[in-house]
Amino acid sequence: MVSLTRVSLVVILVFLAFASQAMASPVSLSVASPVLIPPDAERVEQSRSTVQVSIDAGSGVHVNLPGYTPDKITVVIGVNNTVKWTNNDNMSHTVTASDGSFDSGNLNPGQSYTRTFNKTGTYPYICTYHLWMGGGVTVLGVSSQPQAAGIVDFFTILVGVGALVLAMLVLVLAKRRKNRSTSE
Repeated sequence: MVSLTRVSLVVILVFLAFASQAMASPVSLSVASPVLIPPDAERVEQSRSTVQVSIDAGSGVHVNLPGYTPDKITVVIGVNNTVKWTNNDNMSHTVTASDGSFDSGNLNPGQSYTRTFNKTGTYPYICTYHLWMGGGVTVLGVSSQPQAAGIVDFFTILVGVGALVLAMLVLVLAKRRKNRSTSE
């Protein structure tokens, strides 16, 4: 028959193996990064997958307006990497990347242009009709998401603590059994 001391030793070793594994390989928690929207951008709506950008009324004639609301956004591939620009002005506009990677072409009043970004980077854009209008899209990869580093898996901790409690219980019972044996 296997002694209780040996069983408790095995249980302690199992606990140490779980604990060292948990500390060596932390589980990262994926936190969905919200789209960064300026506080004054009240008319902007967003869904889980598409970010809405408004081409503001009057932006074709008022050079002091940014023209796009919001004018700078951050999206995350696989979370909200589709952007939809809607022309809410009474003039035609474009959404044209400075590097030429995308171009909406002419957007008449009420028309929209949608683009899905699949490559990380920063994409500044302008309206080719009204050069004072500009904005930018920053595209992050999923691994660029803020993560909680050093967090260990709850289940691993639970198993480890359970093994430790069991090992201590076995040691206590073994000691009581030994004390009873010697007193008889």
